[in-house]
Amino acid sequence: MRPSASFYLLRVFLVALIFGLISMGTFAKRGWLDWCRIDRQNAELQDAIDAARRQIERDERQIEALQTRPSAQERVIRQVLGYVRPNETVIEFD
Repeated sequence: MRPSASFYLLRVFLVALIFGLISMGTFAKRGWLDWCRIDRQNAELQDAIDAARRQIERDERQIEALQTRPSAQERVIRQVLGYVRPNETVIEFD
């Protein structure tokens, strides 16, 4: 028994519909590929946030050291401002 033409057209239509839905789900805006890109972007942003938090913690430790430790204060004054103590000799290398 041979299937009728309408049955064949129905099968073609369903295959095309399934293919279309899969294509839309994969390539459309907010499709699977877009979600993968967004997920990758979120991971990169989270890494940047973590790096910024670590930098903030380092900066806070440095601020605390500058507020409480004279040795840290002297180091910064010497490095940034170029101060020297009396009777010290400065040797500069080019």
